[in-house]
Amino acid sequence: MRREHPRQGAKTTESQEQPLSRDAALVEVKRAFIAGRLRIIPHFRRRMEDRRFSMPDVERVILSGGIYDHPEYCMSNCNWKYRVRAPLDGIVLEVVVAIDHEQAYEPLPLVIPITGYWVGEADHGKRIDGKEKGH
Repeated sequence: MRREHPRQGAKTTESQEQPLSRDAALVEVKRAFIAGRLRIIPHFRRRMEDRRFSMPDVERVILSGGIYDHPEYCMSNCNWKYRVRAPLDGIVLEVVVAIDHEQAYEPLPLVIPITGYWVGEADHGKRIDGKEKGH
C-alpha cells in the first residue's frame, strides 16, 4: 500500500514506516557506510568538532559496534533513529544515525549520522559531553 507521507508529501510504503530490527538496521548501516552512502550534515560536523571525535572514530563505531537500544521515531524528519555504540580506547562513543526513508534500501540505503557523544569517563580526560574534565 502506498500513501502520501503526512509531513513531507513523500510516498512511503507501510513496511518503511516500521523500524528495522536492531540487527537488520546494523547490517544496513554497515553496508551503506562501507559503500559511502552517507549524508554528513552540518549539525553532525559541529558535534564532531565540539565533542572531539573524528570520522575514523565514527568508522570504528559503525564497523565494530552494536545497536543495543530500540529505535526512536523522529517526528520532524519522519524517520527512525538508531544508536550505534562501541568502545574506543577505553571509552564508549555512541553515534546516532537515521536511515533515509525516502531512499530505497536496495541496492543500498542512505545513512545520515545525526550526532555522536562519549558515554562515561576515561583516563584520557573526556567526559560524557566530550569536553575536557574540569571544564
